[in-house]
Amino acid sequence: MASNRNLLVLPGDGIGPEVMNEVRKIIAWMGKKRAVGFDIKEDVVGGAALDKHGVPLSDDAMKTALEADAVLFGSVGGPKWDNVEFNKKPERGLLRLRKEMDLFANLRPAKVFDALIDASSLKPEIVKGLIAKRPFMSITDVNAYLLGQKLTQAQATELYGKTFVHVNLNTGTSEEIQLIPGAGARMAHEFEEYRPWKSWAQFDKEIGKYVAQPEVARLKQYVFIPISLNTATDEDILSIPGAGQRMVREFKEYRPWKTKAQFEKEIGKYVGAAETQRLWRYVVIQ
Repeated sequence: MASNRNLLVLPGDGIGPEVMNEVRKIIAWMGKKRAVGFDIKEDVVGGAALDKHGVPLSDDAMKTALEADAVLFGSVGGPKWDNVEFNKKPERGLLRLRKEMDLFANLRPAKVFDALIDASSLKPEIVKGLIAKRPFMSITDVNAYLLGQKLTQAQATELYGKTFVHVNLNTGTSEEIQLIPGAGARMAHEFEEYRPWKSWAQFDKEIGKYVAQPEVARLKQYVFIPISLNTATDEDILSIPGAGQRMVREFKEYRPWKTKAQFEKEIGKYVGAAETQRLWRYVVIQ
């Protein structure tokens, strides 16, 4: 009889523990009905790990993950941890798992099921339109679409507290910056004054002159500093939303990067034109 498979269960935060409870029922059913055995270990990740260990993923949990045959991951994050330091955000636990386990697939289904579409606070036709028009290249494009669907600016701004197209700190317009919830003309001025932005330490220092650190951390969620294609580390590349180990390999393989046309040609071999343009927003060639 084959030996049991080793599973690591990482429920995480939010709905994660609830989902993993259901997964355990399936595992038990497999053992009973299909004679498929599993040895299960469980640990914490994300906000739960931050509360327990002070980091979003402990070294012991990472070691167990590397030794396991599979890792079952729930979810991470929540309002409780919105204002923690950037390098300790719950999502950093997921980034570490992806990096050290050499994972490249990052599947994020966005199909709108008719039975669930009314669960959104937006009208069904607006939700479907947002999905169909992805990826948006800037938050102003999103704003124009929503206002075109007869939403008021106040309604659109309320939505931006939950979903947002990140603003480039070095090129974002005043209009884009002022769409960041709670930013306003003052932050638009400060964001532009300290260009070029080169690091998050610089952002903490300069914006920290005007607002407290919790507010600095909140503003970080809406912006990004482009990374250098020719010198970026693995961690830098993985900080791009939706990028995984596959993009880490491809970004590094084609160095030195010299032109946007080269980027479109090489990265376009692996993803579509729209996704290539979305990734281009987060990088620079120096």
